[in-house]
Amino acid sequence: MKYIVLFIGVGLFFTTLAVSLQGWGWLFLWPAVSFWLVAAAYAGLGYRVFGKQDNGRLAIWALMLMLPYLLVRWGIWHLEHRILKEDCYNEVAPGIFLGRRAFARELPQDINLIVDLTAEFPVLKEVIEGKSYVCLPTLDASVPSEAEFQKLVEQLVDWEGNIYLHCAIGHGRSATVAGALLIARGLADNAREAEEMLKTARPWVNLSQSQKGLLQQFKPVQSVQ
Repeated sequence: MKYIVLFIGVGLFFTTLAVSLQGWGWLFLWPAVSFWLVAAAYAGLGYRVFGKQDNGRLAIWALMLMLPYLLVRWGIWHLEHRILKEDCYNEVAPGIFLGRRAFARELPQDINLIVDLTAEFPVLKEVIEGKSYVCLPTLDASVPSEAEFQKLVEQLVDWEGNIYLHCAIGHGRSATVAGALLIARGLADNAREAEEMLKTARPWVNLSQSQKGLLQQFKPVQSVQ
């Protein structure tokens, strides 16, 4: 709810500017619409407003429509990864790396699968070059459907290579998937234990209430012993 209120408020701010300035000021309706669409996404429209495709690219129509919001979000990400005194990634279990959206030069060696949980960032071509790539677009601080979540974890549980799981900064969306993967592989007995393992490896992990709930409800179809 707080995200809905926040983005509606920002949209109203830009609308007020447009009406007050008029003339070229009407251009402020563009960011107003983009922030209102983000509010609509959190209200139930979902990640589709960003037009993220299976190949990790953002659809042109979505990129143009959402550009004002995206520029703000991308700018915040650049500030976060420069300011936060945190590793780009951490290995939470053998072969399972949890981190932020990384540049190719920052990835751990021998990664052969990239799992992208962001909805608001396009994939970097050089990051996935020569690697397998899976994308499950998810709104920040939110969760995918239980069916999508279950399907993704089942896809990862028997993966034999090294996996890099990421969202924007590696604290919520990707951490939720990493926690479920720990349970599915028999490395953690329950959500609480999985979250403790995540925080031990990456101390700034901070799951939202919806993410905690999804992890608690997760039941692996088959655990690797």
